[in-house]
Parts: sequence; C-alpha cells; structure tokens
Amino acid sequence: MDNKNRKAMFAQFNLRKNLTAKEKESANTSITRQGRKSMPLRKIEGSLGKNETIYDYGAGRGIDYIHLLATGHKAIACDPNTELGKCKVHKSDVVISNYVLNTVRPEIRDNIMKDIASSTKKRAYITVRRTGDKGTPSPDGYITNRNTFQKYFTPEELKKYTRHYFGNCKINKSITNGDSSSVICSDPKCFNCKR
Repeated sequence: MDNKNRKAMFAQFNLRKNLTAKEKESANTSITRQGRKSMPLRKIEGSLGKNETIYDYGAGRGIDYIHLLATGHKAIACDPNTELGKCKVHKSDVVISNYVLNTVRPEIRDNIMKDIASSTKKRAYITVRRTGDKGTPSPDGYITNRNTFQKYFTPEELKKYTRHYFGNCKINKSITNGDSSSVICSDPKCFNCKR
C-alpha cells in the first residue's frame, strides 16, 4: 500500500464533527500510536489466517485495520465516532475489538457485545483496560481526568461478562498482563440472527 492510499485510508478515521458528550467520552480515548500496530494485534497476528475475514470492531484511528490490509488480510473496520460511521453486524470469521468495551457505558456495552457475537463466525478477540486513571467514580466505572469514561475489567470479570454472549470464552494469557485483560471467545450465541 503506497503512502497516497494510506493517507486516504487514514482520512476515513477522522473524528466526526458534532459528536455528543457521550460519544466524546469514548472517542477521546482513541490513541494515536504513530503508525504502530496495537499490542493485542502484535500478539494475535500469527494466528490470523490470510483466508479468514477479519472485522476490526471499534477501530479507533484505524492503525490496526490499515496494517491488516497492508499485510494482505481480508479486513473491514468500523468506528462510530469517525467518518467510517456506525458499527453494525458484519459476518466475519474473526472479530477483533481492542480497547472498546472499557470506553463505553453499560447501556452501550451490551449492544456492542451483541454486534460482536452476531458478527463472529469462528472466534473473537476482545481486549480491554484493567488499570488506569481512576478519576471520579461513576456508577459503572470512572470519568477520567481527560473527561473520558473508563470501566476497568479484571481478566475474570471480562471472561464472565463475555460468556453472556459466547458459549466459550477463555482468558488470552498472551495479552492479559500489565494494564490489559483479554479473552478469546467462540461459539457465539444468536442475537441478530435471521429466523
């Protein structure tokens, strides 16, 4: 992928104008990593088959998604806070959702998990923060000093939560360390299925 195409791709990940206060809480957590792929993607990339379709759900600034495309993977992405637009169900072999669930309030979190489960054909990799800026307590998390929302999950909390949406979730020990908790989930339960 040449620089011109890469710049055009990144333009899709500009934040939308007129975000609501709740949308800004999540959007402002998106990290710019100077073009470096995320730690979770570095850890799982070797397990992603070139023939598998990959859905980067809540892609943030798009760095992981663009890396997947540049390395020959069949990938699509969404992020509701960017020009890409609203996330929806998109059937894919693998769904990746890095640092999304920890940035949204519970009433949004449930819909995200239903979309992820409904999109997953084979497995989903879900990674969240487990530690960080605590700021002001909120009913389900914290409002940080940067005015963002954070819900920190222990590995067991994340596993228990995601089991509501998948038949099988196990802690991904290669990622669960330091400030991250991660699970690998399979056997999605039916949410937005056509009957």
